[in-house]
Amino acid sequence: MYRLRQLLLILGDLAALFLGLYLAIFLRYQKLPGHELATLLGPMIWLFALAIVISFITGLYDLAHSRNSWKFFQKILLSALAWTIFGMLFFYVQPQRMVTPKTILVLTA
Repeated sequence: MYRLRQLLLILGDLAALFLGLYLAIFLRYQKLPGHELATLLGPMIWLFALAIVISFITGLYDLAHSRNSWKFFQKILLSALAWTIFGMLFFYVQPQRMVTPKTILVLTA
C-alpha cells in the first residue's frame, strides 16, 4: 500500500508537470499547442524524469516523514530550484539544440 501511494504521488506530479508544460505553451503562444508541444516534449520528458528523481532524493515521496511543515516546503523549493538549474544547463550548455525554451522553462518551473 505504501508503494502504491508513492506511485500515485509520482503519477500526480508527472500529470501536473505535463499540464504545466501544456499551459505554459498555451500562454506563450496564445493558441492551442501543436507543433510547439511536439518540439518541446522530447527534451522536457528528460527534465520531468529528472524532477521526479530529485524529488525522490530529497525525500518528498517519503510518506512517513512528509508533513506540512517549514522543512517540507524547503524540500519542495530546493528540489524545484535544483531541477530548474539542471534544466537551464541542459538547454543552454548544449548550443546545438534547436530548442531554447526560456519562457516555457520559467513558466513550467
